[in-house]
Amino acid sequence: MGFSCKQCCYSAETISVFIRHVKEHRNLANFRFSCGLVGCPCSFRTATALQIHMDRNHSKPKPAVSRSPRCIDLTCHIEGCAFTSTNFSSLCEHLKWHIRDGKKIECPFESCKNNFRVRSSFLSQMSRKHSAEQAASAGGVSGDNTDNPDDGNGNDYGTDHAEFAEIGESFSNKEDGDVFLTNLALFYLRMQAKMLLPATTISALIEEFQEINSNGMAHILTIISQELEKLGIPRDRINEILDGLSKENLLKMHNEGVFRSDQTRKTFFKSNFSYVEPTQVYLGIDPNGKERFCQYVPVKDTLKALLSNPKVW
Repeated sequence: MGFSCKQCCYSAETISVFIRHVKEHRNLANFRFSCGLVGCPCSFRTATALQIHMDRNHSKPKPAVSRSPRCIDLTCHIEGCAFTSTNFSSLCEHLKWHIRDGKKIECPFESCKNNFRVRSSFLSQMSRKHSAEQAASAGGVSGDNTDNPDDGNGNDYGTDHAEFAEIGESFSNKEDGDVFLTNLALFYLRMQAKMLLPATTISALIEEFQEINSNGMAHILTIISQELEKLGIPRDRINEILDGLSKENLLKMHNEGVFRSDQTRKTFFKSNFSYVEPTQVYLGIDPNGKERFCQYVPVKDTLKALLSNPKVW
């Protein structure tokens, strides 16, 4: 079962990934959160209502799995490496570093004889072929006989590692970056055109967003660094990962790029939204000796921009 976005060409295999994506469209005019299942006409005012609807009506039933507490070997078998883990997720993270070093690794499942030299092949094997076995072994290794772990939508992922693969599905896409850019631009345009905030106020808000975002990212990167150290990853490699994540900060990238000033924002609006810039009209001097102006949006230019849009035709 797949879920398709009615605003763009994006599709997702799971409810949680789909919900995460449609939130990127929330600043569109008169936007409603439409159900992603083809043929379902339901739409909602909030993402929470959509989540409840899809969980209740369109979630997959959890597959039954047989428990086998000894199907995962949590010891690394690379010669000269004495790594032993207490959970499957950290073992997978450890094995990926051996692949990066050019070593061939064995599948951690005792019933599987496959070997891997390519990281993507290893991740695909774990998240697709062995997902049910991960769930069974997670229960057996820990001694926990509860139901298989899921993401709250009825979708079984077994362990944290499989869930990481799901998150990767959502954000490995260039289209997601484009949707983020468009959504951020619509938010700034709404502050200017609908809330009537001055350009100086919008610029001040962007600077505050940037400062808050930087503080939040610093906190997240510190936590990631600490977790990677626990996995035994070398410090130089951790620094490379943190630098890469910092460069992927979309808010910082766009606020320091296309949205860095009122002029660059207007240029983006004109290029992407058929934006017609208001014309300032001088009204004279008020009784207090202060110059007064009004903003006029040219009707002829507005009609021209409207009729040049293929969707209108």
